[in-house]
This record gives sequence, C-alpha cells and structure tokens, in this order.
Amino acid sequence: MNNDIVRACKPDPKRSIYLLGGMSWRVSLHTQQRRALDLVDAVASSIASGTDVAVVGGGVAGVMCAAAMFVRGYQVTLFERADVLMPLQRKNTTRFIHPNSVTWPYSSLPSSTDLPFLNWHSAFSNEIADMIEQEFRSGFVGAEHQGINVNLATNVTKIENRNNKLRVTFKDGGDERYDLFTAVFATTGFSSERKISGYDRFSYWEDTSPIPIGSKFEKPSVAIVGDGDGALVELIRCAWPNENIDQLYRFVADKFVVDVEKQDLIKTEEETARTVFSTDPQGAQEALSTVYLGDILSPQGKKFLRSRYNDAVTMTLLSKFSQPFSPRASPIHKVLLGFLLSENLLTRIELEATGVVFRDDSYFVQGEAASGQIEVGPFSRVLERIGPRRSYCPLANDTFGASKLEAFSKDNAAEFDFSNSISTDKYGPAAQVRGPLSEVTPIETARDRLERYYRSNYPRKVAEVAIGKVDQNPGFRVIVHEENLKWDGPTVYAGYNIEYERAKGPPRVI
Repeated sequence: MNNDIVRACKPDPKRSIYLLGGMSWRVSLHTQQRRALDLVDAVASSIASGTDVAVVGGGVAGVMCAAAMFVRGYQVTLFERADVLMPLQRKNTTRFIHPNSVTWPYSSLPSSTDLPFLNWHSAFSNEIADMIEQEFRSGFVGAEHQGINVNLATNVTKIENRNNKLRVTFKDGGDERYDLFTAVFATTGFSSERKISGYDRFSYWEDTSPIPIGSKFEKPSVAIVGDGDGALVELIRCAWPNENIDQLYRFVADKFVVDVEKQDLIKTEEETARTVFSTDPQGAQEALSTVYLGDILSPQGKKFLRSRYNDAVTMTLLSKFSQPFSPRASPIHKVLLGFLLSENLLTRIELEATGVVFRDDSYFVQGEAASGQIEVGPFSRVLERIGPRRSYCPLANDTFGASKLEAFSKDNAAEFDFSNSISTDKYGPAAQVRGPLSEVTPIETARDRLERYYRSNYPRKVAEVAIGKVDQNPGFRVIVHEENLKWDGPTVYAGYNIEYERAKGPPRVI
C-alpha cells in the first residue's frame, strides 16, 4: 500500500473516509482520473473485498473512482447532487480541453488519454463528458452488470460512524434517508471560484466566449485577472480564437520547442521554482520569466503564431507579481504567454486586484500596486480567473471539523500532489497494470471515437479507420490523403497504437 497516498487522503486515521479534492497543482480532467485510480490502487487492499462502498460526487474523479472500485469487486453506490453526471463539464460547449496539456515537456502530447477505461480525446467539454458517461453507463452501470448504483439529484448531508460502519445520510427530494458502508470516497472536487466583484458572473465552466460581442471601443479590450492556467487559457482563447487548440499545443510541443536542451531547461527551472515558491513566490516567478521570455520558440514557431494571431482584441493581464509566470501554470501555456509578451501583443500590469467598478459603459479594475491603491481601465470585459478557493467542501468540514482539516492540510502539504503525476504511461500499453485494472476501453468504442476525433481535427483528410494488428497487438490502421499526416496525427489512442497508410484510388472521407 502507498502510505503517502493514504495519508494525504485520510484526515482521520480511524475512519475509512478518503478525500480526493482539488489541492494539487496543474489539475486537469485527465489527472483527476489518474489520481482516482492511484487512490483506489493504494487503499483497495485495506477494504474488505465485496463490501459496500460509497462515492460522494459524480464528477470526473468520482465516476473514475466508482468504476475502479467496481472492477475490483466492490458493491458501489455513487451520489451526485446534480441531476446529471459531470455537471460542470456537461453544460459547456465552447471550452476545448486537451487531456495532456499539463504534462509537457515531461511527456509528449498525445491527443487521447491512456487509461484502463473511461478514455477520451481532446474535444469540447460537453463532448468529453458524453464520451466518459457513454462508456461508464454501458460498462459499469445497470442491472445487466449488477453494476454501480447511481443516485442523481441526491445530496449527502452527513457521514457518521455507526457500529464499525459509516452511515451516509442523504436527501433526494423527500425525507432524509441513510445507508451503511464500509468505506466512503469523497470526490467533491474544487470549492467555488474566488471572485473580486459581482461583475464577472461567468465561472470558468460557463458556456461563453472571453471576447465580448459589441463594444464602444474600436477594438474590444479584455482584462484577465490571474496568472494560473485558468487565466492563461483565456489569453490563448482571445489571441488565437480561430485555431484548433489541439493542433496549436502539438505544434508548440512537437515542432516549435523541439530542442532537447530547451525542454530540459524548462524542466529544471520549473522544479526549482516549484521548490522555492512557498518561501519566495516573487523570486520563483521572476526566475521563470528568464526562461519563457528567452529564446525558447524556434523562428518558425514565432512566425506561425504571429501569422495566426487575432489582432481584433486588446488584452491586459493583471497579476500581483511583477512577472506572471506562475509555477502553478502549465509550461506549454507559459510558452505562449512568453510569446505574447515578447512580441508586445499583451499588456502586463502588476496589480493585486481587489475589486471592479462599472461606469461610462466600461469596467475598471481596482487594486494594490507597488505605488499604492490604483485603478486601471477602461475595459470592455473583465475575466476574474483567480482560481478556486483552497478550502474543503461543507460536507468535509461537517464530517471532520475545520481544525482537523487545517492540521491535515498542513501536515500533508507535500503529499497533495501524490498522484497528480506527470508521467502519462503509468496505465498505458507499456505499463504492467495490476489486477482487474488491466481492462481497457473496448476497441470498437475507441474506433468510433477516433473517427469522431479525425472528423473534428482533420476534416476531409482521413479515408478509413480500420481495426487491425499494429506491432503484433490490436490497434488501428488509418488510411490518409496527406503525406505529412503521420507527423501531425496521434500515434496512440486510448491505449491502442496507430499506423498510417497513404490512400490509393479516388479521394474519400469518413
């Protein structure tokens, strides 16, 4: 058993309640799935086999946790207070998500996850939720599988010890009821986003564009508050709104920063900055600025990004640090941030924003600068991307108490990254997966999703996706119309290898 993982998830050693929250750095949908698998792998041997376990929270991590416990032979009940699974991702049709954007340059940027099950590829948020839920319901839920019991629109109100069991009290529209479980996994996710005003009412997961429609300015002016991944993603959406984000990421990783020495420099400086950030955050971010404002991008990369840049909007980034290169943000996003700053395409203001005011049909941001209290503006829109509140959900507070959780957080600060690993091959085809987690996404399901991926990302370039043998293992043979698609397209999808062949005969598309 991995004791570091258990210690970082179990506020009370006497009770089998495990917390899988959002305290780690660079958390993505994919890393949430892998954290859930790591937790199950670490604790399953200590929970009596075949017993009843509960998962509280039906987000990406909760769904994966429930599936992982189910394939290990447990009787699993999943509680979700919304009326759908993965409610945050479900309602967003405009936010494009890449599964591995947080892992580069520690690993490559495959466009799909590489998990035992519940795999997905880069797509819009709601499409990813559809992919995960389709496989979850077809393979893990329902009477035909004697599967997971899913309770939607059900709010868990209390978790208590009762005669060596955990009593979970819940309400699903009527009176409160309860069930008894051997263990409980609380996968309640992030707290609410921090906001400095009432003007930016859109959360990160709201279905909206960062660029305002209609403005009194000749060019819309957008202010983005923050320097984490949430803020930098909004910058990228403003700067390259018409680009395929999947291809943009892979162009940077595979073609524009291909020098191994440059990638090693990023890794070294990122680890150093991460180490000193808690004691000297300003120094950590200034050190990273020398990397990302330096000669990281190739001339070809700069030319490409400049040619695709959207100059129809002006952007201002407001960070409380003199250099907005946070160790918490993903390196690939900071490469693009460095380009925007070095090309003078972005205004940077050092300001710890405290509020927003609206007057004369414009927004102004107020805050503390080195010179004192100031106000900057005017702007057409202000996006407050300061990140989630670093706190526990009300259920965790009620279950353990604020003082115990505070001590737990302090004692385990170094372990909260326990399974947010940067390696993407832990559960992939090259890994020896233990026990029942060796199951994989059915190849027919993966083929259907791969066809959808090609239609979205390579329209009119792929003629056929066929199931076949690749390196003596089940995989896909993809017939393409372009010579260079082998470099551009993925070579692994959902754990299956891909080979490309040149099309013969008249053009046809899937």
